[in-house]
Amino acid sequence: IKLRNFMSYTSAELTADPGKLNCIIGPNGTGKSSIVCAMCVGLGGPIKATERGDAIGGCVHDGVDENGVKPTEGSVETELFEGSGAGRNLIVRLDFNTDNKEKWFMDGEPSSKKKVKEKMASMNIQVDNPLQFLPQDKVGAFSNMSPVALLKETERAIGPDVCAQHEQLVVADKELKSMKQSAAGEEKSLVELEKQNEVLYADVERWNKYQANLKELERCEGKKLWLEYDAERGEYDRRNDEWKSKKADMKEAEAEKKALTDKVLPLKERVASAKRSLASSTESVKKNEAEMAAAVERSEKEDDAAEEAKAGLHKVDKALKKLTDTVGELERRIEGDEEELRVEEQKVNVAYGGDVAAAKKAAAEKAEKATAEQ
Repeated sequence: IKLRNFMSYTSAELTADPGKLNCIIGPNGTGKSSIVCAMCVGLGGPIKATERGDAIGGCVHDGVDENGVKPTEGSVETELFEGSGAGRNLIVRLDFNTDNKEKWFMDGEPSSKKKVKEKMASMNIQVDNPLQFLPQDKVGAFSNMSPVALLKETERAIGPDVCAQHEQLVVADKELKSMKQSAAGEEKSLVELEKQNEVLYADVERWNKYQANLKELERCEGKKLWLEYDAERGEYDRRNDEWKSKKADMKEAEAEKKALTDKVLPLKERVASAKRSLASSTESVKKNEAEMAAAVERSEKEDDAAEEAKAGLHKVDKALKKLTDTVGELERRIEGDEEELRVEEQKVNVAYGGDVAAAKKAAAEKAEKATAEQ
């Protein structure tokens, strides 16, 4: 370590043996603390760690140099054994002044405090760790450190990886505790949910049964509709066949009705002809009765012609009897024809429900027309 205008020293150089324990021995006020402070500040540590002020400008030698001039700047140069690798020492130099300006160099090349601190960290030099660097004024604070803080600083002194691993363990432990708490909460929630699930299980079973019943109902309703359709289809086919059969029967009945109607018409014509013959005979009877009456009258007036009148009356009686017999025979024939006509009409009405009255009227009109034409 080379000191220039640093605290108690205007110029000093100290060499330590890296393979042995090195001690600085001297009475109070001889500058032991200045060397310790230079080691801290020269390797990028905070000056506050030495309890020797809070600004680098306060480290400039407070006196005069060999020329009797008060210095305004100083420097600390530290050479680290094999700091740059095997067989290569590292030289770190800090130049500063009373205006608190700093200039850093590593192996003679300009650098920065940040890079110096990064280099020290890579070499596991921790000037802020009391287990590696313990200034005299920090001894009391060190002895009062808690076991947890002392453990952390010890791990840092061993190496940054150990401390990082410890921090990871601490974080993992916190996460584990949090997870355990969460798991306990989840277990409690699980128990509650299981209770609720047991309560809801019956509702779910009822709901599932209800849904199954709905599906079965839909299936049954569909089957019911199909059965109804099948039954209606069968009824339709049956009635359709029945209709076709009735239609055939109707055609046959209409043919029979026509045949009967054709048979009735001659009978109606015979009845009409008989009635006309009866009317003609009735006229003849009336005429003969009139002639007979005139003959009686003449017989009363003509006594001489009585015998002739009686003969004529006898003749008229014979003619009248003959006409009466003829009229009786015609009336019997008419009654027989009318009876036969009624029987035929009744057969038509009973069997086929035909309009016989209209057929009768038409037949009568046809017969009268035929008679008129004769």
